[in-house]
Parts: sequence; structure tokens; C-alpha cells
Amino acid sequence: MASKLSGAIDVLRLLADGGPGMEAVQIAQALDLSAAQASRILEALAQQSLLERVADNFTLGPGALALAVRLRGHFSLEKLAKPVMLSLVQQTGEAVTLNVYSPSLRRGVCMAVQESDAHFQYAIEAGETKPLHAGASGKVILAFLPDDEREAVLDDGQLSAVTPRTTCDVAALRAELQAIRSQGHAITHGERVPGAVGIGVPVTTPEMRPGSLVLTVPEYRFDETHMNRLVALAKEHAHALDELFQSLR
Repeated sequence: MASKLSGAIDVLRLLADGGPGMEAVQIAQALDLSAAQASRILEALAQQSLLERVADNFTLGPGALALAVRLRGHFSLEKLAKPVMLSLVQQTGEAVTLNVYSPSLRRGVCMAVQESDAHFQYAIEAGETKPLHAGASGKVILAFLPDDEREAVLDDGQLSAVTPRTTCDVAALRAELQAIRSQGHAITHGERVPGAVGIGVPVTTPEMRPGSLVLTVPEYRFDETHMNRLVALAKEHAHALDELFQSLR
């Protein structure tokens, strides 16, 4: 039974990666199965609608798609991201947020928060919306939006000052966004929350929406000499998230 189950899983994985379909003999050869083994596995999967046969080719069937949709419903963005975010908190000692672009609001939305044990005077809450021109979480998203969407945000006249450090000049903001795209991260000081340093890097959700992974550090204990390490760790964990999200597309 275990061997048959393992073979069935291998077949599903192979066809998930194999394009429009494969013949039974190709599947057997790819998985080092005998013709009889391959035939039994393919027949069993086809009976459950996990595979379907078109001419001589086997492809994933409607049952596989239905199962994928049902399984995906059990994994929220927050649940998926939590282990990676927790790892970043443990390695830096700082709070981490995952933020995603909302096209309807033209703002960033905090989708998940992983707090640290360190004291921070500002409460970070999931569901909070953020302007895109103020702070690392929004600026990273704004920098990596498609050009037309980014220009729509810059031209809508909503670039109001959130704190005295907020950049509201469009020309200056465009230059900052270009630098963020070039270096692959943003570092901001008190632009949205007084006393907070934000270190943000880009991520892309399973739905291909721009997002940001952000470390928030109280300014009073921020050490410039640790900047390169924090940026490198943020990028490393953002890459892990991107790989995870890509597997769901």
C-alpha cells in the first residue's frame, strides 16, 4: 500500500510539473516504474478524477484541481508566512510585519504581525492600512508597483505629511523610489511612526500582488553598524516567502 501511495504521489507531482500531459510509457520511464505498476496507478487516479486521459496523454483531472482549491483554503497568508516571520524575529529581536497592496484603497494593508519580546511604544496591528508614500512598508510596495499604477498613486494629490519626516514632494519621492528599486530595500526613520525605523524589502503574494516584509526597530536602540546584517536577513527571509508563495501560484 505504501509503495502504491508513494507512486501515486510521484505521478501527481510529475504531471503537475510536466506541462500539457504525458503518455503512460513516459510516466513509467520517468519514475522507474514497470508498465504494470504505472497502469495500476494511473487507473486508480483516473477513477478518482485526479487524472484524466486525453488521447494517449494523461493530465491532471478536475479532482486534482478541486482538491488543490480546498487545500489552499486552509492556508491563509498569515499562517503560511508565520514560520518565516518568526525566524526573522528570532534572528533580529525585532517586530516583523507582512504588508500587501490594496488596489481599491491604493494603500498598503498589514496582513500579518510577528511581535518581538523587545518593548516598542507603538502597537502594530493586522488589518491596519498604511499610506504608500510614508514609511518602509508602503514605499517598498510603491517602488515595485507597475509604472502606471505607481504614477496614479503619485498623481492623486494624497501625499499628505503623516509626520514631519514624511516625504511629500513628488520629485523627491520618485528619486527615493528609484533608489529603492535599485538597492532592493527601503530604510526609513520616523516617516509614518515617530521614533520608528523601518527596514523593508519586497515580496510578491500568491496572487501576484506587491507586498513588503518589514522590520520595525525603535529609533532609540537602532544601531547603524547592524544595518547591513538586518537588511541581509530581511532579504533572505523575503526570498524564502517568495519561494513559498510561488509554489501556490
